[in-house]
Amino acid sequence: MVKEFSGFDNPVGRALSSAYAGLRHVDHLRRRRKTRVRPTVPTISVGNITVGGTGKTPMVAWLHELFAARGLRAHVLAWGYLAAHSGPVEVPAGGDPAEYGDEPIMLARRGIPVWISRQREAGVVPAQENADVLILEDGFQRVEIERDMDIVMFGDQGIGNGRMLPAGVLRDSVRNLRNADALCGPLAAIPPIFPELPRFECGYQGLELDTPLIAPRGRIAAMAAVAYPSRFFRHLESIGIELTVKTPLPDHDPLRPATIAELRSLWKTHDIDCCIVTEKDAVKLPPQI
Repeated sequence: MVKEFSGFDNPVGRALSSAYAGLRHVDHLRRRRKTRVRPTVPTISVGNITVGGTGKTPMVAWLHELFAARGLRAHVLAWGYLAAHSGPVEVPAGGDPAEYGDEPIMLARRGIPVWISRQREAGVVPAQENADVLILEDGFQRVEIERDMDIVMFGDQGIGNGRMLPAGVLRDSVRNLRNADALCGPLAAIPPIFPELPRFECGYQGLELDTPLIAPRGRIAAMAAVAYPSRFFRHLESIGIELTVKTPLPDHDPLRPATIAELRSLWKTHDIDCCIVTEKDAVKLPPQI
């Protein structure tokens, strides 16, 4: 069973948290001294200050849809977490998630132009080509790239206990929110600081199932390799799906053959008829498992 991270709030964790806060401050200063890149098109960053899922990728997809409806071409520039390819490279819809990252592949399969680049500023020039708007995924800490808007996302956990990693869930100081232009998430989860910043409510609004699974029957399993698998499982159960087996895995788990073999064995043991997975996980699974 994967424990959902909320921090190690103990004396050792707090000591390490202080050290981490100091390193983050030094990193901010280092980045601000670097030559800043100014994209030639309007640029929006979608980021956060915590670990775990806060809805960045759904917000990026929604922004792309919003711009497309207005006839504007929005391209996405991402880091490509755990991707083997360092970039800069455009992500092919049929590419391997191990090569390009699971979330970039997920966006690419939706028809969204996505670029990944380990050195994010190096990806700006190719990513902005033929684009009307550039969206920086997980870009709040990328101060070396100038942008026109910073959207900061929050999940249900908010800022947790308010401590930096590893004692809490913060990977950046809440003081840096003063650099944001808008805060988004469940309103109760957004910290009540910088009241002058616009706040927009958004959250987990529902679940779309592929056609064959709209009304699944029989013994059903669910698997999720996301930041908070329990939310996915709870939502499935809230819409009337009874789950025989629930398998949480670490966020971004690559679902290697050994893991898939273990899942197959588990499902066989429990006589599972079908398994429901997240879209992010579906891109990493073979057509028939």
